[in-house]
Amino acid sequence: MLDEYFCRTNIETAFKTDKEYLKLLPLCKWSDLTVRGKILSDVIDSILRSKIQQIRKGSVYSLSAMIGKCQSLMCFRDKNSEQVYVEVANKQVRTCYEELGVTVPQKIDLKSYMNDLFEQNL
Repeated sequence: MLDEYFCRTNIETAFKTDKEYLKLLPLCKWSDLTVRGKILSDVIDSILRSKIQQIRKGSVYSLSAMIGKCQSLMCFRDKNSEQVYVEVANKQVRTCYEELGVTVPQKIDLKSYMNDLFEQNL
C-alpha cells in the first residue's frame, strides 16, 4: 500500500512540475480542434520535460535555464522543399545540447524525419 502511495506522490509531483514549467492550465481555447491541439502539445511537452530532467542530472544548468537558453535557437520552414533550416547555435545553446547528447542539425528534412519518427514507434 505504501508503494501505491509513493507512486501517486511521484505522479502528482510530475504534474505540478509540468503545470509550473509548461503552463498547462488554464485551458482557454475556442474550438474542439484547438483544445485537442493544446492537450496534444501539453502531453508532448510533459514527455520532453521528463526526459530532459532525467538526462540533465549533474548539468551546470537548471532545467529552466536550459529551456531558456535553447529557446533562442531559431529555425524556419521552406514549404516548397519541406526543409526546416536551423540557425547556427551560439556557445550556450551548443553546451546545453551537448549535455543532452544532441547535435544541432543545420537542416531537417520533414518527410524523412516523420518517416523515421513513425518507424521508431512501431
